[in-house]
Amino acid sequence: MASINVSYDYMHLYRHDFRKTFRNKFPNIVRVGVDENVARFSRQCKEDTISMARARIVEAIRAKEGEGVTVEWHYGVSGAVIH
Repeated sequence: MASINVSYDYMHLYRHDFRKTFRNKFPNIVRVGVDENVARFSRQCKEDTISMARARIVEAIRAKEGEGVTVEWHYGVSGAVIH
């Protein structure tokens, strides 16, 4: 599997190291789609923008998965890519 869309609930577990890395489960992974709500609810204070939260999430995923993984965003379980 080279591409996966991940739900908000799964990302919560993944980000807190309760799940294996995607690369560990799917050695050919090149794209991870993250639910937009992960960024919305990851803001750390009112001055923290969604763009800042997205950047932190992308950085964290690439730290776990490697620089070769593309991170995209989607809304909900339908997984429609929006960015």
